[in-house]
Amino acid sequence: MNLLKGPMAIITTYGVGVNAGAAYMFYYDKQQAIQHKWRVRESTLQLTALAGGWIGGMWAMEQFKHKRAKQSFKNVYFSAVAGNIAILSGLVYALKKRPQLIPDQLRKLLLPAEQHQHQHHSHQQTYTTNKHHNNQNNYNNNNNNYNNNNNNNRSIKFNRNNNNQNNNNRFTEETNSIEQESMGDNQNDNNNNNNIHNNNKRNNNSNNNNYQGGGKKNRYNHKKNKQDHY
Repeated sequence: MNLLKGPMAIITTYGVGVNAGAAYMFYYDKQQAIQHKWRVRESTLQLTALAGGWIGGMWAMEQFKHKRAKQSFKNVYFSAVAGNIAILSGLVYALKKRPQLIPDQLRKLLLPAEQHQHQHHSHQQTYTTNKHHNNQNNYNNNNNNYNNNNNNNRSIKFNRNNNNQNNNNRFTEETNSIEQESMGDNQNDNNNNNNIHNNNKRNNNSNNNNYQGGGKKNRYNHKKNKQDHY
């Protein structure tokens, strides 16, 4: 009864229809051959086997005794049968092992509703698991980026402190150099002032000596002139 419900009803209808059509085409071709009329192409009969109608075709070949003796036709026909079986086998394998390889519409058509729901649930679980893994990876990446940013900020702060320390050291060195230069200039000024003071002192002493010497000489000349007058 399951063959008459859901997607399997379509598959059953297709199988019955293609096999009945293949059997009828063999019967029609046989009648045309008897009447020496226009025949059905052999390639058309062989394609019915590849499409899945090989059961009805093989039954018609035996029932109507048609195309049994022509070996070239039979070779191609049975190759088409093998090809159809291979296609069906691959489709069954894909449905069981690799359903994701089959388009959704075809998978819904071929799979029973319960199995399709189970596979959909399995796909949903896989999607949820992958999403969880992706979220976990994103969380880990965000944490790594946060830690890297913190490390970068620490490095920037450390470099800023080093630069400030270097600037302070440079300022201290410049200040000390200026103070030393200023002290040197003050020392030179003091030395110059001392030299000027000593020079002035020597000049004053010299002037005093000259003054005292000149006074004595003037008194001597005055006394001599006075004696000469008397």
